Amino acid sequence: MLTLILRRIGVVGFFVLIVTSLFAQTDIFSLMERRDLSIQQIQQLAKKYFDSTGTERGTGYKQYQRWLYEVQFHTDEKGFRLAPEHDWIAYKSFQTKDTLVATNANLNLPVASGPWVEKGPFNWNRTGGWNPGVGRITALAVHPTDTNIIYITSPGGGVWKTVTGGNSWAPLTDFNGLWMNMYSVTIDPNNPETVYAGSNANVVIKSLDGGATWAPINTGMTGIIRKIVVDPANSNNVFVCAANGIWRSTNGGGAWTRTYTGTLEDLEFKPGNSSIIYAAGSTVVLRSNDAGITWTTLSTAQGITASGRSLIAVSPASPDRVYIAQANGNEFGKLYISHDAGLTFTTVIEGSSTGCTNFFGYETTGCGIGGQAGYDMALVANPSNANEIYLAGIIVFKSTDAGKTFAPVTAWSYPNSIGYNHADVHAMEWARSTVYSGSDGGIFKSVDAGDNWIDPSAGLGIRQFYRIANSKTDAQIFTGGAQDNGSSVFNNGVWSDWLGADGMDGLIHPSNANLMLGTSQNGTIYRSSNGGLSYTTLNRPSTGEWVTPLDMDEATGTMYGGWTGIFKSTNNGDTWTKISGSAINTSLTAMAIAPSNPNYMYASKGTTLFRTTDGGTTWATTTVAAAINDIAVSPVDPAKVYVACNSTFSRVLLSTNAGASFTNVSDNLPSVIARTIVIDDNADETVYVGMNIGIFYRSNTSNGWVDVTNNLPLVAINDIKIQKQGQLLRIASYGRGVWERQLIGATTQSCGTPANLAVTAVTATSATVSWDAVSGASSYTVEYQVAGATSWTVIASNLTATSVNMTNLQEATNYNWRVAAVCAGTTGAYSTSQFQSLVGCNAPTGLNSSNITTVAASISWSAVTGAQSYEVSFKETAASSWTVLNAAATTTTVTLSGVAPATAYSWRVKTNCNAGAASIYSEAQFTTATPVVCNDIYEPNNSSKQAKLITPGTAINAGISISTDEDWFKFTVGNNNLTNIRVTLSQLPADYDVYLFDRNYRMVAASNNTGTGNDVIIFNTTAKRATYYVQVIGKNGSYNAASCYNLLAELSENAWAPQLGAMMASDETATGTTVYPNPASKHMSVRFESTIEEKATLKITSATGTVISLKPVQIFKGQNQQMVDVSKLAAGVYFIQMQSSHLQINKQFVVVH
Repeated sequence: MLTLILRRIGVVGFFVLIVTSLFAQTDIFSLMERRDLSIQQIQQLAKKYFDSTGTERGTGYKQYQRWLYEVQFHTDEKGFRLAPEHDWIAYKSFQTKDTLVATNANLNLPVASGPWVEKGPFNWNRTGGWNPGVGRITALAVHPTDTNIIYITSPGGGVWKTVTGGNSWAPLTDFNGLWMNMYSVTIDPNNPETVYAGSNANVVIKSLDGGATWAPINTGMTGIIRKIVVDPANSNNVFVCAANGIWRSTNGGGAWTRTYTGTLEDLEFKPGNSSIIYAAGSTVVLRSNDAGITWTTLSTAQGITASGRSLIAVSPASPDRVYIAQANGNEFGKLYISHDAGLTFTTVIEGSSTGCTNFFGYETTGCGIGGQAGYDMALVANPSNANEIYLAGIIVFKSTDAGKTFAPVTAWSYPNSIGYNHADVHAMEWARSTVYSGSDGGIFKSVDAGDNWIDPSAGLGIRQFYRIANSKTDAQIFTGGAQDNGSSVFNNGVWSDWLGADGMDGLIHPSNANLMLGTSQNGTIYRSSNGGLSYTTLNRPSTGEWVTPLDMDEATGTMYGGWTGIFKSTNNGDTWTKISGSAINTSLTAMAIAPSNPNYMYASKGTTLFRTTDGGTTWATTTVAAAINDIAVSPVDPAKVYVACNSTFSRVLLSTNAGASFTNVSDNLPSVIARTIVIDDNADETVYVGMNIGIFYRSNTSNGWVDVTNNLPLVAINDIKIQKQGQLLRIASYGRGVWERQLIGATTQSCGTPANLAVTAVTATSATVSWDAVSGASSYTVEYQVAGATSWTVIASNLTATSVNMTNLQEATNYNWRVAAVCAGTTGAYSTSQFQSLVGCNAPTGLNSSNITTVAASISWSAVTGAQSYEVSFKETAASSWTVLNAAATTTTVTLSGVAPATAYSWRVKTNCNAGAASIYSEAQFTTATPVVCNDIYEPNNSSKQAKLITPGTAINAGISISTDEDWFKFTVGNNNLTNIRVTLSQLPADYDVYLFDRNYRMVAASNNTGTGNDVIIFNTTAKRATYYVQVIGKNGSYNAASCYNLLAELSENAWAPQLGAMMASDETATGTTVYPNPASKHMSVRFESTIEEKATLKITSATGTVISLKPVQIFKGQNQQMVDVSKLAAGVYFIQMQSSHLQINKQFVVVH
């Protein structure tokens, strides 16, 4: 039958049939994992997909473009993806030792001398960027008993480990090209030195010594290794979720058996019984009761509809409970729960953009459409509290009621008032009392159940750079753009993140290092005039490629951009003039301006090279042997052009006639695709090429291409630049940040000796040493020793700062220390100095808190022998920072005043000894008294997270005691007909206001009358089983600590009648009515569904009933949307009413400006 089909419709028609069929049953993320289709075929399918879904935020378009840009470097001449091991094998074959080294040690291959220096970044430092991060993380694993030990995996960055809880990190797989694109990692819970890691293409590796050495153990797995788990009852039992199924080993990975065929990505054991296992993928949820030998598919009979990507969470606190989170396309679909170890499930909550339960979207409210569930998705349950679960996509949401309701605990933009996690969360894990999140910006953790988050990523060098640009005038200033983490600038040891989104190409003005351009996706362009402290958005002349190329005439500062055609700017990007006319009508992927004659320009798209020798007046084209990735023009001969190509054969081509024809000069290069190329203007005209693995050079005097990779991690190189002033070769890697080394043949620079060595902040156990910067130094090495010792201990190497803190010193000990500068790979002479650590003293004891009132307390401690003075500081216990009360107290009793009533405080004291030495802190706590005149039993309740439960129908008394105080309460509407709400605020001792919020913390009604008269809210609704929140707050800071107010929430089966002073809102006869946004400032949308087509009236009234506007509107059968302009309305509460013979809508909304 297949032969007959091919004969009748032909191969092309058959492919169209395949395309149509595949498009109907796939999503963009699974499409990106297909290796049986060429890139061109995938592009056709993707076009159909995005023609249907659009390319807006949340459709997966950005993830697809990132994938497409990278995958092009891993395809053969026919467009099919090369085998994952191709580059590694080809690179090894270039070497004289053709041996696979299965450790993290250097390959020790014969390469040119001169070490590479890592420049970072190793942390993030936001100036203007809106989603800063250190780099992308796909998985994390925390040591079961020592939470200071954490492993992470990074695409392009490999496997990393910290033994200090994130204060420092070390790479574990830098020198094996197969082990750099890693996706998953797990620790054997019984033998924590045993670690497993999986790649994004077929590889599983195992370490028996905590990551020091590794060995491959995969046989049969294909595609992304999404999950590896070890049986907590038997370490020999290991499971792998791969693209082609579930693989099971009973001997620690020595041999594998596939026990299920299909794409799976999550697997969890039942706590306490590892014979029962749960697994999930994009189209199936499975259960095994025989330790993974056989699997049963869970379907509608068990309460599961497996129609989207699914993840699993379990908790030892409730071993029979199983959570399954399921996507619906890219949005949140459902959360299932099982109470019988996965035998049956019920749906806890369903996703809805209008119902504000789309937890995979971009809004912390859960409202809005879109998401990226096919790309980022995570689920974890608290091992000590099975009701507490975390669900993440772009944002982390938390539930404390087993998934019935969720609240955001992070936001993806920075700064924010909730808590920052970088967008795109791929992994979450609980360890002890800490929850961890791994995202496209690094690793984040919370020690207080999501209330606050910290970033322990500092030290990770995993940034995926697309491009870099050097300053001509300062060797240690450059800017670079990276995937997911924006554009950053390096300025003499300090990184600043000045743009968000995906950072792309950039420029730095040749005579002003503070003036720089940066781009994001498709050539959106920005400029900073102050070195990246701030930026302005420039007008983009046209759309460009995902990475739009920029170049510059270094002599004049004229800037060029390759959008759809070539554009030129002579005023630093303010305006752009197209100079390619109608000769180029396509977006461009590469561009170069001849340094010696800017009239010679070259640009490319695919295999087509566009070229001009007269500044763009006329253009010619040449078709080369393979798609061009980068172009380099000789610094002295504008007609001499090299191109780096997307081919394993024609890797590097050379033209000596301005691009009219080319010769293949790949010679002895490994059969690896060349990504980038640059030419030095030295006498030998050294050419450097960066490939999927490795950096190589050739010159007029070299014998072919020479490998200069040396100690550079075996990672893809996206860009190479030369900084002549510093004689530096600088590269942008796709996963290991920026590195640099001395140029080949460069004159060895004399590295100066550090001067003005100083020692400050000396204590009994620490000291800070510093020195003056050395001109031309790229880093420093600092060492120390106990005076009289024969060997030195390294404090820091590759240090870019000019000071470092020494810790763990012995008291009253003489030390020598020394520092040397490193210039272009050459270490200069050491400068040496000495100091003595101080004599320590004891910490205070006998801490006591007394005379505690509502606003003050007396704190005291026992005297310490030898004390010169005491430092005393305090804070609210829940706060993170301390306030110094007295830095040099000479008594042992201090009065702490001006504190808040009914608040827990911590205070600490340390002994100041001789010459600046000090003890450790001693710490104590107390709680200020509660004002007795107003018996407020509900404090603390000054945030929605601290809302106190009240019972409808029962009045309560509470108080606003200070100007910043506010009270939050909550109550539940049950599963009955008592759904209409009235909230009355009375007996006001000051001018207070009351607000009503729904379960998503959206304000649905308010009463903010002036004065001390009653405030009443009426909210007539049909919602059942819902939680509502009430906020009471003083107007303009009003309060009265001496008197309580009265609050009464009431529920009724019948709608409450409006009354004077009441703020009323009600549901309506229309189905699914929403008003969004609410509050609104400019425009508001009313969405509803009608069963018939008819005319209606739309009326807006004030809170007092005054008609603001009245107009006829047309209602259609089905979904309707009416847009309302509220920009001219004064701030306040209003009602929108829509009425016809079959329709009645009455909604309250709030206008803010």
